[in-house]
Parts: sequence; structure tokens; C-alpha cells
Amino acid sequence: MTAGDNPYASSTAAEIDLLLLCARRCFTPVQTALLKRILEEEELDWRFILAAASRHGLLALLWASLKSQNCIDLVPAHITEKLQAAVREATARTLALTGELTRILGAFSLAGIRAMPCKGPVAAMAAYGDLSFRSFCDLDVLVTRRDLDQARHRLTLLGYRHHLPFSAQQERDYLNNECALALRHEQHGHIVEIHWRFTERNASVELPVEAFWKRARPIPVAGMPVLALCPEDLVLYLCVHGAKHRWERLEWIACLAETIRANPALDWNSVFKTSRSYRIARLLNLGLRLTQTLLGAELPPVAIQRLQEDPGVDALSQWVKARLFSAAPDETHYQQRAARYWFMLRSREHWADRLRIVLYSAIRPPHPSAPEWLDLPPRLAFLHHIFRPVRLLGEYGAVAWNRYLRVR
Repeated sequence: MTAGDNPYASSTAAEIDLLLLCARRCFTPVQTALLKRILEEEELDWRFILAAASRHGLLALLWASLKSQNCIDLVPAHITEKLQAAVREATARTLALTGELTRILGAFSLAGIRAMPCKGPVAAMAAYGDLSFRSFCDLDVLVTRRDLDQARHRLTLLGYRHHLPFSAQQERDYLNNECALALRHEQHGHIVEIHWRFTERNASVELPVEAFWKRARPIPVAGMPVLALCPEDLVLYLCVHGAKHRWERLEWIACLAETIRANPALDWNSVFKTSRSYRIARLLNLGLRLTQTLLGAELPPVAIQRLQEDPGVDALSQWVKARLFSAAPDETHYQQRAARYWFMLRSREHWADRLRIVLYSAIRPPHPSAPEWLDLPPRLAFLHHIFRPVRLLGEYGAVAWNRYLRVR
């Protein structure tokens, strides 16, 4: 990346280049030479590097890259000690969560519950072939909708509890509109999210869960065969998940890039055909563009052609890159939500999906933990669909008006 191509502040250009170089498992000779030049010639802000690597889930990749490219001697000794300690701590947490995953899957299997982990350990093995290269703070497990109650019961027997004060009405609304239920282990603090679909309803992304189940295949995780998404579906899911969170962590981009590199026989025609049928082509294109421009991922001609045919993907990728290493803006809750909805709308290529995002977001009942929830009797529950649009119109209207005044 040249200085002119760098979308970040010049004061941290060398540090960001270092992190981008180390967010990979394989180096070309040119990349190795560039890494050594940065370490030898630049006066690096190691406090920024370590903080950014932690925030972006890159500690293990940073350490592994410095070791594999014989660059440890170019790093200050006290920084090496801090980095090693941080990697050991992150690896211990990863192994503990992976062990907990095998315990949960074993309990589910004994109960006849079909379960498939998403992200976390299975994504680490699919992308890197090594659990330690991907940091995660919770476990995501997909179950069928009919097994949801039984899965929740089994987790309760394992010491997990969910702390949302569900009424019967709230639970019905939650299951209809959300995609996962989080439970926390009362003793160890582990968090498990049980998924019955891949995204919330207001994201207007209808991935056919049953089709993903049919294409899933087992991969080894901690010596145990675990059902996981096939590579083509994993690429799509990583792009949907990354876009859901506006690609705020570089490791999500790295995981996608390494998944592509680890699967040279990936059926790209199937990936693009499926993305069009699920109406998530731009979400896929955005993920691929980020892997290409940030991490130099080698994409096949068919992928490059698809990116060239999508007029909206470059502006979105620049928006993501400009914010990847920047400080969080000082925004109100509704300003942050407005930015999120702006991104959701821009990242979809069909107006029908944009309209559904607006409609679903406007009429969905509030989250049970949200302060605007009103405990209405069942006969008056429909009032939530009236109160929420009025409240949102007022809040987001104020955000738009304030922005208009600043522009003037």
C-alpha cells in the first residue's frame, strides 16, 4: 500500500501497514522485505500496535507473523514480552471456550439435538487450520427451530442461564424477530448464543437454514468431528456477518481471506449464483473487495469481474477502511443507530430489501431489555407497532435535522 492509497491518518500509516501485513499466514518475498523495512526504519508506536491488534483480534496473527518471518529481534524486548503474554492469555481463553464447545455438543448429541457451531473454533480451523489464530469471546451454535427449547433446557442443565425478563408475549416477539438467544454460565462466565436463523428479521437476509444444513460437512475441532458450513456457505456467512457489524474488526476480513486461500477449489460460480438467489450479492462483493484491497487476497477472474460490475461496492469499502482504525466518533445512541441503518441500506442492491429493512425496523417490537418496552396486555400488544414508528421518526428525524444544520 502506497502513501497515496492509505485511507488512514498519516501519523499511524506505518503501524497500520504493519498490522495489515501481519494479518495473514503466508508472505511473499516482497511482503517479507516490506515488513522488515518497517520494523528497521520506522519509529513505531507500539502502544498503538498492541491496542489495535487486541481490538481487531490480531494478537496471535501478529506474533505468528513476526516469528515466521524471523522479525522477533527487530521488536523491542519489552514489547515482545507484552505480546507473548497477551497471546498466551488469548490462547488460554480460546482453548477454554473450545473445550466448553465440545462439552455442549456432546450434551446436545446425547439429547438427539442437531447442532452446528458458527464462527469461533470452526471458522478458525476452516481458515487457519489452528484454533489459536482466531480470538472469540463467546460461542455461536445453530440449532433447528424445533430443537430450540430442548437446546435451551440442556444448556440450563449445564449451568447456563439467560437473564432477559421474558413474558410470554415478549418471547413470541423475540423468536419471531431475533436470530439468537444468549445464555451465560453462572460460574465460568462463558456465553453461548443459540441461533435458529442466521440474521435478525430486520436485516432482510433470508438465508435458507435447511439448505445450509444439507451442505454442511464435519471438520475436526479439538479431536472431535464437528459439523460445519461447507466452504462456499462459510464464505457467504462470513460476508453477511461482517457486514452486519460493518466490518469493524480486521480479523473478520483476515478470516475471510484465509478461508479463500485455504480452499483453492472453491466453487466460485456456485458462490455467486447462491448470493444472487439469496439477494446478498453486494454483501459478498464488499467482503471480497476488502480482502483484496486490504490484505491482497488473490481472487479468480469471475470474482474480479463481479466486483467491477457492482457500482456501489467501492464507496462502501472506502467507508469501512476509513473507520477501521479510527477512534470511535462521539455520537449519541441514535446517531450510531442511524449510521448502522445507513450502512445496511447502502449494502443492499435491491430496493425491495431496503424497503423491508425500513419496515421491519419500524414495526418490530423493542428488545425486552430496551427501556422503551411497555408491558402491554395481550389485547393491546399491537400498540407497539404504532408507538415504535412514531418514536423512531422523532429520534431519527432529530438526528437528520442536526446533521442538516451542521452541513449548513
